[in-house]
Amino acid sequence: MKLRLLLPLFFCVDCFHLTPVLAQYASTAPIPKVDQLLTSLLDRTQVAGLSVSVMQSGELVYSKGLGYARVKEEIPMQPTTP
Repeated sequence: MKLRLLLPLFFCVDCFHLTPVLAQYASTAPIPKVDQLLTSLLDRTQVAGLSVSVMQSGELVYSKGLGYARVKEEIPMQPTTP
């Protein structure tokens, strides 16, 4: 039960830490480096999946889903998955 409560808090804190990094990568690095960073984050946090969108100057510059939305059914995460 504690893990269920702490996991969302961890993501909120981790997202604030990750935001400047993603913004930097979105504007200066090739997409494969962003993919590598997100895959590393997914492995490190041991979550089933994540969806990420990066906007720069009001425009969507990167959007991707990684991992699974539903692990048991093996339904992949999409950029639009809530």
